[in-house]
Amino acid sequence: MATVIQRFWCTSNEEVYEVGDEYKGKRVKELVLKGYLELDETDQPEEHNEPKGPDDPNAPKDPDAPTAPVGKKEKDGQKKDNSSGV
Repeated sequence: MATVIQRFWCTSNEEVYEVGDEYKGKRVKELVLKGYLELDETDQPEEHNEPKGPDDPNAPKDPDAPTAPVGKKEKDGQKKDNSSGV
């Protein structure tokens, strides 16, 4: 359940919500981030930061792991001339 902490007009259902009202619409996360709603402690998702596999964004990064090349290497150490020559 989300409680209104700042009066707002909801664009999805075209209703005005007053401070203290309960909001059960689709935009809870967005409105919490904007400061219009506050989630009750019972509804807040639990933080599970344990890595689930190597592709998990929460997995710790290995500083010694090889990285993908960022760009193409210049031939013979020379930079490509992008000037028009005029």
